[in-house]
Amino acid sequence: MGIGTGPIDSSGVLPDGTKFNGPAGLREVLVSKQDMFVETFTEQLLTYALGRGVEEYDAPVLRQITREAVSEDYRWSSIILGIVNSAPFQMRRVKRLVITRKIHSRRTFLRGAVRFLPCQCWTP
Repeated sequence: MGIGTGPIDSSGVLPDGTKFNGPAGLREVLVSKQDMFVETFTEQLLTYALGRGVEEYDAPVLRQITREAVSEDYRWSSIILGIVNSAPFQMRRVKRLVITRKIHSRRTFLRGAVRFLPCQCWTP
């Protein structure tokens, strides 16, 4: 048998020891652990949104977002809006890109004469 011609093993084991077989089995496991999945997903999405790791003081916000998601039938939009409206997201600090302007000379040829005109180039 060559590479890629054998059967595909779609079974797996989660870190807590839960076994599943195939995509349908994984879906069943995730649905049975919906609260844990939503909590973990929210934590990872908040980490991405903040651009930093989630700290202990972010735990109340995570619980609030998760509770609101439960009341709205675990809609993705409720999780995303919960993160966007959260204090950590609203008060995050972002590094600002400072754009400076550099002026240098550019040669132009006009009727055989050389003239130097200022060229305004934007450089980050």
